[in-house]
Amino acid sequence: MLSEITRDLINHPNIETFREYILLANNAKDLRDSWNKEIETKRKEVDILKQNLEQYQTEYNFVGLVDGFKNLLDQKRKERRLAFLSLLGIGVLMRV
Repeated sequence: MLSEITRDLINHPNIETFREYILLANNAKDLRDSWNKEIETKRKEVDILKQNLEQYQTEYNFVGLVDGFKNLLDQKRKERRLAFLSLLGIGVLMRV
């Protein structure tokens, strides 16, 4: 008699619904953990892209342009000095 009552309780539809609920809850937890890992991975990728964009912004903003033109000016001044000294050297060689 006790075994029949236990069997009836175990096979009752409400118990089956409870089992399905437990399975769905476990699946939901696994899915949540999977999504959290994926979100964290995407967040890291976005942070890397953000850092790259900030670096590019500082390189290509107005200050970056000014530095670029300053470097170009320094290079042209060196070329001018070299050309002047070369001209003086040619002049001296022609005089000799």
